Amino acid sequence: MPTSSASSPGFLTSRKTSPPLLEKDSSIKLHPPCCRKKADACTLPPDGPACPVKAFCRATNPSLLPVKPAKKTITPVEDWRAVSMRKGCIFLVPSPGPTWKGLWLLPPSEPSSEPLAEISYAITRYKVRLRLVDAEPQQDWQAFSLQNLPPMPSPHRRAVKAIVAQKNNL
Repeated sequence: MPTSSASSPGFLTSRKTSPPLLEKDSSIKLHPPCCRKKADACTLPPDGPACPVKAFCRATNPSLLPVKPAKKTITPVEDWRAVSMRKGCIFLVPSPGPTWKGLWLLPPSEPSSEPLAEISYAITRYKVRLRLVDAEPQQDWQAFSLQNLPPMPSPHRRAVKAIVAQKNNL
């Protein structure tokens, strides 16, 4: 039966052996400057009387401590892909870039006013809208059976499944 972390032997030992950092009435004084969410760095001087970690603080100049960089903004990206299906096969191209090397992708396409389907996914700091348009197969596209698809990135595989389901419902 799992035990709570407050009753684990390690927690109880550390509570007995470590001195308390704060006295019961001083936590209210400490909370606003030090314990607020998203504090950039220690805001109290290490030699100040209110610093609770003064006895074991190694920072000689807290203002020089590294500050966590701001979160990068999410960049929207539109990715237009062609869908070409003939006789139970779909046409794909090998991935040209390092991101999905060794995988097969839906061929790139020009934007259209009427996409067949749209799938959204996130990759690192990008929010990608994968939009699919109907197209005629090109000479450098390779046909694969819908029953035996090659390795594909999951957004492209989901797009193929969505198009197949959409065509089966017609």
